[in-house]
Amino acid sequence: MPIERKLAAIMFTDIAGYTEQISKHEAVAISLINKKESVLKPLIAKHNGTYVKSTGDGSLPHFNSAVDAATCAKKLQESIYDDKYLNVRVGLHLGNTMVFYVCANRICIFFIFRNSITISLIEL
Repeated sequence: MPIERKLAAIMFTDIAGYTEQISKHEAVAISLINKKESVLKPLIAKHNGTYVKSTGDGSLPHFNSAVDAATCAKKLQESIYDDKYLNVRVGLHLGNTMVFYVCANRICIFFIFRNSITISLIEL
C-alpha cells in the first residue's frame, strides 16, 4: 500500500442555515446544493483542485497550492455574492498530509490523514 506524503490545501464548504432550510422547504434546499455545486466544481477544476467528496450541503476539495485554494474560495464567494439565499461558508487548511489508496474488486478507499482527521471516499 503506497503512502504519499505531501503538502496540501484542503477546502471545506457548507451552506449556512441549510439544516433549517431543508426542514422548511426541501426543494429549495436541494436547489441550493445544486447551484453551489454547479458553480464550485468548475472553479475547483479551473484552479487545479481535486473534488474529493460531497457531505450533503458540504464539499471537500483539495489543492496542491494554497494560492489556488484561496483563489478558488474567493471566486466562489464572488460568484454567489448577489444570491441572498445561498450563503456558503469556506474553510481552508494548509498542512502536511499522508495520502494513500486501498483498492480491491474495483472499489478504492482514499484516505487523507492530517492531525488525526481521516477523510475517506469510496469510488467505484
